[in-house]
Amino acid sequence: MLTNVSIDKASELEAFVTIPLKIAQAVVELPAQIVQFRLVDIKGEGDLLTAQGNLINALKSYQDIVSPPAAQTVGSGADQLLAACLQTNADVGACRSAVLPRARVLR
Repeated sequence: MLTNVSIDKASELEAFVTIPLKIAQAVVELPAQIVQFRLVDIKGEGDLLTAQGNLINALKSYQDIVSPPAAQTVGSGADQLLAACLQTNADVGACRSAVLPRARVLR
């Protein structure tokens, strides 16, 4: 003989009402996800800038080690002499021939 009966059925109306609620919650969460993505993107850009700065410093240190200081000074002096000669409206070939014998590039 059956003494106890229990029916557990969720309301169809309640399930139908939760659909717009879940959509509204997803729409509200979307801007928060966009902000989190932008924060991660900005942090990534900061890390990239730091890495680029480290690369530039490493390349500069490498160049200072590999290139002798005398070659750097002579090269920049020759460039300055050539620029000064060209400002006098002289011929480019004449300026080069006047400047290049003075500049001794160390290799």
